[in-house]
Amino acid sequence: MVKLISDNGQIGNQMQYFRVKKTPFIPFYLPDGHITSVRDMEALLLGSSPLPLVILLTHRRFDIPNKQQYQLDFRNIRISSTHIPDGPAFSEFKKLVFDYLKLYPKGMIGVSAEKRNDLCGYFIVRWLLEEKMVEIPDALSYFKNSAPEGITDPHYLKSIQEIYEDDPSLSAASANLYDSPPPLPDSPIEDSSLIKVTVHDERLKHVNRNIIINNSDDPILNAVGMAVQPQDAGTILSDLRLLLSISERDFFVAPYFGFNSATARQIKDDYGSLYMVMPEPQGKRCLLYIRGPNRYLVGEDFLRQVNLYLPETEKGNQTLSSGIFEGTLAKEGDDSIKTMLFISDVHMFNGDDLRRKPFDLRMGVIFNKVIFFRQAQQSRKLNLDKFEQDDINVDLRKYLRLKYMDLIFNNPAKYMNIPVYGLVFSSKSPPKKSQISFMWKVDSQEDITVRVRVKSDKYAEGTVNTMTEDEIPIVKLSPVTPMLKQLNGKLIDIGLSDFENQKWEVKGVSDHSHTTRRERFADLMSRPTLIQYGAEDLKRDVHQIIQMAVYVEEDRSKQQKRIH
Repeated sequence: MVKLISDNGQIGNQMQYFRVKKTPFIPFYLPDGHITSVRDMEALLLGSSPLPLVILLTHRRFDIPNKQQYQLDFRNIRISSTHIPDGPAFSEFKKLVFDYLKLYPKGMIGVSAEKRNDLCGYFIVRWLLEEKMVEIPDALSYFKNSAPEGITDPHYLKSIQEIYEDDPSLSAASANLYDSPPPLPDSPIEDSSLIKVTVHDERLKHVNRNIIINNSDDPILNAVGMAVQPQDAGTILSDLRLLLSISERDFFVAPYFGFNSATARQIKDDYGSLYMVMPEPQGKRCLLYIRGPNRYLVGEDFLRQVNLYLPETEKGNQTLSSGIFEGTLAKEGDDSIKTMLFISDVHMFNGDDLRRKPFDLRMGVIFNKVIFFRQAQQSRKLNLDKFEQDDINVDLRKYLRLKYMDLIFNNPAKYMNIPVYGLVFSSKSPPKKSQISFMWKVDSQEDITVRVRVKSDKYAEGTVNTMTEDEIPIVKLSPVTPMLKQLNGKLIDIGLSDFENQKWEVKGVSDHSHTTRRERFADLMSRPTLIQYGAEDLKRDVHQIIQMAVYVEEDRSKQQKRIH
């Protein structure tokens, strides 16, 4: 007879099986010709959920005979017998696991392969790396403790290293499998704001700035604000689902997914999406729902009413009447007093659905309508009594913008195996055209060419440069009209003047690159707007390409002043 799992995780009959540490998985494999019966699977898994999941990794079409007689949910993933499983197969595996655990958080999952345990191990180890954020040696060890042979195929081990290893020094498990280190840039990158791209898991770490965030079990996070009356909770959740067009089985906040070669291909093929890269604070993902004077934090397992003062908008005394923001509830450090909501997106604002609006427009709404006005009132010491009543503080989440994505797309054989360490963000309802953006190195003057329409048939062209002092983008234009001759050799500040219509304008003129922000602001206030032009008149031309993709970190509050 098959025994149930013992306290140490062991399962046994004539063969013994173990639940892999930190996972819901029990690998079923067929060593030495032994066949694991479906009845054994059922006996081992039944009880963890009403309908335990069994994922069959097969190289050919395979169906369980009379499978309706078993209380198991069998799902097949076809695996090529000629090469390492590709991204879509692993993405399908993760989706099956995610959907199952969403319904049965404590459920167990059987993973079975036809011939050997390498295939089971490859999927389970990758899941550990991406979902549980463990190191490669630990993930390999956890699986080997469950399946004594571990992963023996060198091709699987090498694939894991190529995808996830962010250190050229290799673990003992596969030190002899790495042919060569990842490609290096032509010249060393010394700027601390440039981060080498490597994917390890779904949380991004900046090597020069450690963010200390308490975990989601922190009692302060769980107790922020006050509980909502049961009779009101149903109405609030129903309203949110109606506004966002989501069903009761959907998460309010969609999960992020890691960036790897499969994701890169998906981005390339998905011309309707906007992808950004964001650091993910360890906290509670939630929505901030504003309904009149009430503010609610809504997550998958909690609903709290909070105080949050939002100053008047630009329309006189009209206060913010409605809004749905997305963010992460967290603390900045162990000694932080007030809980923070790091806002990452806005879905609706004062009755307007912004989900199909450009990313920069949505960021502009968050900054201008919420963050900036709160900061302005606090700096002028206005309504301080209202701020003191706040249960939370709000800020924009910092984000990273992917640089030179096309370099990876155009050279898949050479660059697809570069490890990428980060998190990919996709807008919920993106614009129709691809918005994948380029950024430029702060010391480069030839990365992007800007085309400015002076008149209906006259253009001036110039190169973007970024001032190192405060990172305001500036453009040096070539004179094509008498009006522009006086600007030759001068640097022109440009920025978004109208988020809604994506209008750009020249903000001011500086004689040299060392002009301070105060001087530029005075210059801006003393002279009228010189040139106005639309975003469609910008011509992106990347002249200088480095050989490894990098990320440039920047604050969203500065994004409104950047070209992209």
